[in-house]
Formats: sequence, structure tokens, C-alpha cells
Amino acid sequence: MYPVLFDLGPWPVQTYYLFWSLALTLAVLWTRKRAAGFYGLDDDFVRKLMAITMTGMFIGARAGWILDASPVMRQGKTLAELLLFGGLSAAGGFWGGGLGALVFFYRKRKWGLIAPFAESAALPAALLIVVGRIGCFMNGCCLGRPTDLPWGVLFPEVVPAVARHPVQLYYSGWCALVLAFLFCIEHRSFLWKRASGARSAVLMPLFIFLYSGGRLVLDSFRAGGPSEVGLSDTLLFTGGLALGFGWLCLSAFATLRRSNV
Repeated sequence: MYPVLFDLGPWPVQTYYLFWSLALTLAVLWTRKRAAGFYGLDDDFVRKLMAITMTGMFIGARAGWILDASPVMRQGKTLAELLLFGGLSAAGGFWGGGLGALVFFYRKRKWGLIAPFAESAALPAALLIVVGRIGCFMNGCCLGRPTDLPWGVLFPEVVPAVARHPVQLYYSGWCALVLAFLFCIEHRSFLWKRASGARSAVLMPLFIFLYSGGRLVLDSFRAGGPSEVGLSDTLLFTGGLALGFGWLCLSAFATLRRSNV
């Protein structure tokens, strides 16, 4: 594994933060391009919204990790150190980002723009996980259970040194499939039309549903299962599954209602 990719003078460049920073940068740039281009939103509005969303995502990701951090991780560290140098929680990040966006829409009274913005962010959200989880794999964190399967991976710095499920790549691979699925749906005119006239979201609730469901399944391959992933993450992904399904039902109802008018 490569927890430190290279040294930049006296400062080590950590693979984990490099890949997640790259993933977040790609997601932000792609979301902005899709929102202002394909979905026709005002670019200045999108920039401000993205700033609030990213702030909420970081706060949620850090808070989720702190809530689930083991006593070993907390030992000898102050709250300030945990806030500055702690890990990240995917579930906390998505919920924090979503709440941040809702606060912005509430302040601007732009509820009608939730659907197009959500659709513009759905595919980049999947890409964020695809790239970011490669950083987890190279860092040797978020470990999987021991396995005898031929694709088991040995993490030399982990004791005991046994082959483990590359669960980080399972997460990445699942989101790559979700990304491809959402891309196909977006470009099939009979299922979706350009969001300039769309008032119901489809792609984002699908992403939330599929990602949350995939995590609940794939976390069983993670070391310690839900006890290692953290109770709050398990509850948040369960909530995400319910949110995605409920949002899809509301979108389907709204679409049927408009078609009957």
C-alpha cells in the first residue's frame, strides 16, 4: 500500500487526502458544468450553492467520523485535533451536503431549482466515490474481512497480515456501475428530458437509493461489519435508502399527475 504517495520537500503527500481532494474537485467542476450548461441554472447561483454544499459536506463527513471513531482513534487526541486531522464519513458527508443545500434553497426561496440542481449533482456524486475510494484502498484504511478468495489483498502494515476483501474497491466498483446506469437513464429521452422543463428529480433519488442499498450490502464484507463501519453510518444509510425510495415515489406521482392534466 502507499499511504504516502511522495514527499514534497519536508511535507509528505498522503494518498488518502490527495485522492479525496481530486475526487471532490472533479465532482464540483462537473456539477457546475452540468448545472449551468445542461440544466440551465445561473452560474453565480450555482457557485454560491456549491460553496455551501461543500462546506456542509465536509462538516458532516468529519462529524460522522468523530461520532464513530473508536476509543483507540480518540486516545490522546483533543477535539480540535480530531476536527483538523480526523477521517471522513461518506454517509455524514452526503447528509451534511444535502442539509447545506436545503438551507441555501430556503434562504433564497428557490425551491423550484432543487430538482435541476439535484440532477446535475447525481452523476458527479457517484464519480466522487469511484475516485475517492481508490484513495482508501491505497491508504490501507476501511479494511475488509479476511478472505481466501483469489482476489484477496494483503495489507502488509495491518496485523494480522492476512488477505482481505478489497472492500474499498467494491465501493468504487459499485458506484462505477451506478454512474453508468444513471448516465444511460439521463440520455434516454423516454425516461428523462432536459431539466430546463423538469420539476421532478429522478437521478439523485436513484443515486441515493442505489448507493445506500449497496453500502448496506457491501459493509458486510468490511472488517467487523456494522460495528466497524459505525452505528451512525448504518442508520444514515438506512435513512438514505428510505429517502431515495420515497423521493422516487414522489417524483413518479408528480410525473403521472402532470401527464393526466
